[in-house]
Amino acid sequence: MIDIYTIIRIPKSGSTSLENSISNSLSPTRMFKIPMLNNPDMHVSQYEKFRTDKKMRRSLWKIFRVLSEEAMWDKIRSEMSAGDIISGHIEYGRPHLNQVNMKYITIIRNPLDRFISEYKWIRHGYQKRRMIQKLAHFGRPAAAGKSMDYYLDFLIDHEDAYKNPTTRYVTGDASHTDPHKHLVTNYWHYGILEKTDVFAKGFTEKTGLPFELEYTNLSPTPSKIALTTVQTDKFERLHTTDLALYHKLSENLAVSA
Repeated sequence: MIDIYTIIRIPKSGSTSLENSISNSLSPTRMFKIPMLNNPDMHVSQYEKFRTDKKMRRSLWKIFRVLSEEAMWDKIRSEMSAGDIISGHIEYGRPHLNQVNMKYITIIRNPLDRFISEYKWIRHGYQKRRMIQKLAHFGRPAAAGKSMDYYLDFLIDHEDAYKNPTTRYVTGDASHTDPHKHLVTNYWHYGILEKTDVFAKGFTEKTGLPFELEYTNLSPTPSKIALTTVQTDKFERLHTTDLALYHKLSENLAVSA
């Protein structure tokens, strides 16, 4: 059995910076970058589903020269070496690899900051589309293109797909009853974006290697967004478990720091 580092990259949580910093520190033989395998936006037009699936298969072919997820894992299994890294916007448990010790790593972000950052990112992407593209684009991107109120109402109407995104990435199940326990039990290293110094110190202690996590905000719009009381209530309804996970992890890291 060999050790493989697996980075669970939670969108809009500093995951690009995390991936780059870990790669620089560990200098693996190979970094296997996994494309987005599941489109979180299930409530979209058939055109958009086709477009997303086509994009995923194109990425699989470009990176691995395969056309299916199963074939991708087979190829990784045949090429990986001890100390290599698997990284991507993939949920816990998604890698299908036998005879491997998965050393899971992740970093989570304050759920409200993550939510607003994602909203701005999606809204910006939708608004820069041409009008004909907007007409064929439904679901979450179109909702973000209208207003925060409309966006939140859309997410609540489809909360089966959009609730507790951080919990879903960390555990593989958005309805997990104790994501904090799962995290501390199954992850080799973890932390929060707001305490990168604690994360870096722990990583260096475990590996004996220098490590520095410099977070770069890739948000296209730096403007601040403040939620109203009504909007905050809706946000908390959608992120109940995420908020509990973040606050508990923050408290525990503060004690251990």
